Amino acid sequence: MVEQVPLLGTMATAAAMRHEIVRTRHLLRQGGLLFLSYFGHSIRTGPASTDVSWCLQDAQVPVAGLGRLLSRLGAGTRVVVVVDSCYASALGGCLPARGDWVLVASCAAYQTTMNLPSSEFLTKLESVTFPEGRRDRRCASYERLEQRLQEGTAAAERPRIMAGTPAGLRRLPLSVTAVSR
Repeated sequence: MVEQVPLLGTMATAAAMRHEIVRTRHLLRQGGLLFLSYFGHSIRTGPASTDVSWCLQDAQVPVAGLGRLLSRLGAGTRVVVVVDSCYASALGGCLPARGDWVLVASCAAYQTTMNLPSSEFLTKLESVTFPEGRRDRRCASYERLEQRLQEGTAAAERPRIMAGTPAGLRRLPLSVTAVSR
């Protein structure tokens, strides 16, 4: 089962985001995949690298709380999070060290404009992994995806990919099926 729940504009509230993650926890079977994306503004709230909050329509959502919420997903649930925001990689420090998660993080141009119809980073991500609607065989792992995304990208906006385990970085990007380990 594939279900997409976009939270855009005034629907992008802290309560709605938490509700959908909790609801998803009850829907996913073992081996299921939660894909969460956030394209918007984030702020530093303290001195630690994880003292960051996503700025939703009604509230700031600390990434530490989001990390705890995602950590409560059922055993065997895989999580892929794509973030195009300042301090995008902060969430990686809040997820379990051995969890089955991958974080694709970037701080691309125009990320502070919250209601754009698309993200430049997401457009690049799609063109690298699925050019012309077909999977690119040169992008066979998250490690390779990171290299491809960084090509021609300014250092300040260079994407970073993190995972809970080394095997997570060897997976086929944005796919329910894993590559052999």
